[in-house]
Amino acid sequence: MLLAVLTPLLALGQQLESTVRNLVANAKMATGTEVGIAVIDCQSGTPLVTIDARRAMIPASNLKLLTSGVALSVLGRDFEFKTQFIIDGTRLVIKGAGDPALGDPKLLAENNWDVPGFIGQIVAAAEKAGVRGVTEIIVDDRVFDRIAINPGWPDKQLNLWYCAPVTGLNFHTNVLEIFPRNGDRIGDPPGVQSQPSAPWIQIDTSGARTSRDGSTSLWAQQTPSDAVFAFRLYGSMRVTSKAGQREPIEVTVADPGLMLARLLADALAAKGMLATPTVPVRLIHPTEDMGKGTPFAVVSTPIATVMRRCNVDSQNLYAECLSKRMAFEVTGQPGSWPNGATVVRGRLQEMLGPDIGSVQIADGSGLSRENQIPPLTLARFLAAMQRDPVLFDPFYESMADADEGRLEARFRDRKLQNELRAKTGFIRGVLCLSGYVRHERDGRILAFVVMVNNFGGDAGKARKLHEDVVEAIDRWLTTQTPKPEPALGG
Repeated sequence: MLLAVLTPLLALGQQLESTVRNLVANAKMATGTEVGIAVIDCQSGTPLVTIDARRAMIPASNLKLLTSGVALSVLGRDFEFKTQFIIDGTRLVIKGAGDPALGDPKLLAENNWDVPGFIGQIVAAAEKAGVRGVTEIIVDDRVFDRIAINPGWPDKQLNLWYCAPVTGLNFHTNVLEIFPRNGDRIGDPPGVQSQPSAPWIQIDTSGARTSRDGSTSLWAQQTPSDAVFAFRLYGSMRVTSKAGQREPIEVTVADPGLMLARLLADALAAKGMLATPTVPVRLIHPTEDMGKGTPFAVVSTPIATVMRRCNVDSQNLYAECLSKRMAFEVTGQPGSWPNGATVVRGRLQEMLGPDIGSVQIADGSGLSRENQIPPLTLARFLAAMQRDPVLFDPFYESMADADEGRLEARFRDRKLQNELRAKTGFIRGVLCLSGYVRHERDGRILAFVVMVNNFGGDAGKARKLHEDVVEAIDRWLTTQTPKPEPALGG
């Protein structure tokens, strides 16, 4: 009976595979380009297209689908990251939960807040709880290990937002936003403001200049300093007569938990809630016993929010925190990249069986070039997630549709008949697109993975191939799904 059911489906799949093979042949990719494609009917688990699909390839940000899906299965759809602000005697402890969303500037703006407003809410809770005479503020970041930078990340890009360090207490997506403005005269350094802002956050602008011509090319880097959070701005900025604030330069912050603690100390001092005008701010010792203490404030972030920022906005920090947090949950040890990789591989084998192909997991976001996964393995994982009645809806909703995120521009001129949910992926020489096409009427779903590695300099051909394959899947799904029978007249 099973053979009789699958045989027509396999025959139809051959039609789709033939179409996709022609698209690959006609893409005329550069010599040495590697293309791997897998398409699976989710309900039956039947592969419909397998083109070099068992070859392990670099997934780039498509790895986020694996990371977030496994994290959802480990942590559960009702999981929340909970950062606690605790009074332990006269000590104030900020107990991190690895929440990547704590003080996220995008999420603050969506709620009409800024950093001072966020800090103000914590101070208000402390006032209500009668907090007084605080002698020190301690950052408890032990939910994660203290290896904040993955060794596989590009050394020369570690100051950029997508290489933000990953800590047990994250804050403001672990970046400082620097807003440049016109200097007093052409040739002078630009003026700057920052978010967050404090007297001990210092920005040296002597490495930057304003100019009348050319384009704006500014970048920043944190510089070593024991006393302050010090940064230096480099490059040039073209002056403008336009009103309004420029887009910020985002630079990574090495100790985001300590930055939050110092901002909180300043706000508590302004309310007279410290024992002295200034108090020590420090990281907790690894074996330090803090006692039980009493939380006076808890900041919670649902996993659904984290997954949307991970998969729609492709925020690397969010994926890395999901990876380390599920490792902590499973092992009871500080979350780490090796433990996170072990959890992902183990869960893959539970879901797909022992044959998962040559899978190598180096991080959670796909930024490392050491990540490897066969397209067929990732497609099988997507199909398995679709068959889970509890996890699929939040997983599916965490992805962008064709009208949002990076998909909007790419599919604006493509006339899809069905719903697309997908994740893009890009690092140097790598372009990938993975997700689902869901029939508009009966809900039948195909999972697809398209990976292009070593494409050279012509990214346009790789992107067009992605879009052509999705359009072919969409067309095939429309024509092969039976139309409803017409209603009989009364």
